[in-house]
Amino acid sequence: MSRTSGSKSFEISKHLVFEAYLRVKANKGAAGVDGESIEQFEADLRGNLYKLWNRMVRREAPRPRGESRSPVLITGCRGE
Repeated sequence: MSRTSGSKSFEISKHLVFEAYLRVKANKGAAGVDGESIEQFEADLRGNLYKLWNRMVRREAPRPRGESRSPVLITGCRGE
């Protein structure tokens, strides 16, 4: 992931988002904060993966009921 000076905050490939989706599906991932199941997500897979990717590169975190909050700092670990 690299910082960019364009309209997007970070470069995250769409392929990486798709690979993450496949891993969640393979692990029988549970519904997210919005309560949407894998089956519901797959009803519009292409559109949902695009929305997820777009929010990630814009650094917006999804919230219940389809709302989003911005900006957020997304890190790989929690502070102590």
